[in-house]
Amino acid sequence: MEKQSLTSIIDKYYLNGIGEKVKWTIKDNIVTIKTFSPTKDMVGVVTAPFEFPDSEFVIFDTSKFLKLVGICNQFLTMDIQLEGKIATKLLLADSEYNLEYALANLMLAPNVNFTVSEFESDYEFEIDTEFINNWIKAKKALNSDTTILKAYTNEDSECKVNFTLGEPEGHSNKIQFEISIASLVVDSATLKFNADYLKAIFDANYSATGKAYVSNDGAMKLEFENEEGQKSSYIVLARI
Repeated sequence: MEKQSLTSIIDKYYLNGIGEKVKWTIKDNIVTIKTFSPTKDMVGVVTAPFEFPDSEFVIFDTSKFLKLVGICNQFLTMDIQLEGKIATKLLLADSEYNLEYALANLMLAPNVNFTVSEFESDYEFEIDTEFINNWIKAKKALNSDTTILKAYTNEDSECKVNFTLGEPEGHSNKIQFEISIASLVVDSATLKFNADYLKAIFDANYSATGKAYVSNDGAMKLEFENEEGQKSSYIVLARI
């Protein structure tokens, strides 16, 4: 397999260190991985084509697994070592190295009894590379840990979403930009979201086609799919 394809899958759940401990489930050459933040205010599901034997295993420290994958050449092989029916190791190899990654006991698998399929939204917007670049530039400029969304209809009957990074009130630094959306029934609530979560999601899905769905009840769903058929969906809860 190509190293880039494997690291792309990992990045989508690891999210710069948010999803360290996960269970991989592989069936009929499709891998499914559920990820979440420590406080469960962000959850996600990643699915992708993955030619591998049907299996379930737990990666307890993805950061170490990434380091092993990172030293491999462009093309590598990946296999699984079993003791009986229990997966104990992942075996990686390229033209230079033979690597072993010790798997955690399935009993240590995180509790991931959540879904991200059902979601009622009040408005939605497209996520492309231009949007991600603009958002990340604003995030880096202020290093803000909060982004604020407000959807409204202006005096020309145009539907817009306003993004603010930084504190919106008082004597503080902030950056604002807007995008157009197709429709809006009523002006939205003003919602605050964790900007670090969003940056990690945007970084991991930079080359994918995406869309965001926002609920005035205080949540946002983000969906992405790239040309390799890798799909990722996340729900991020608004900050109170």
